[in-house]
Amino acid sequence: MDIENKRIVEIAGVKVEYDLRTAKQVDTYKVGDPVKLLVKNYDGHKVKYGVIVDFANFVELPSIVVAYLDGWDNDDIKFEHVNAESKDIQIAPCTEDEISIDKDQIERKIDKKIEEKKSEIRELEESKRIFKKRFGDIFGKTK
Repeated sequence: MDIENKRIVEIAGVKVEYDLRTAKQVDTYKVGDPVKLLVKNYDGHKVKYGVIVDFANFVELPSIVVAYLDGWDNDDIKFEHVNAESKDIQIAPCTEDEISIDKDQIERKIDKKIEEKKSEIRELEESKRIFKKRFGDIFGKTK
């Protein structure tokens, strides 16, 4: 090993020599870390911003679970499972400064969707009430 490609580091009191030509960079992640996902879709690759929400430590296929923002208005939250078999997705570390999203705006959009769904539920419950009241006698007489 030539001197320019050789490095010596001390790990827990043990000196280790390694060759820079064959050394690999190891990224470390923890739950809550912001990440970038390179996602392949129908029109090429897109960078999505997300956060690590879980490490699924399966014996055969350990996976990193990432929640990320998707869609034109960045308020659709999706989940991706990144593992050794992931073909059309890559993960990379990023800083919070790289993520250009407005947290309050996204929360307002999600709250609006929640209210819309609650309104749909109220309408369905009212339809059911009217159905039971107006049609109950008719269907009760059939047999």
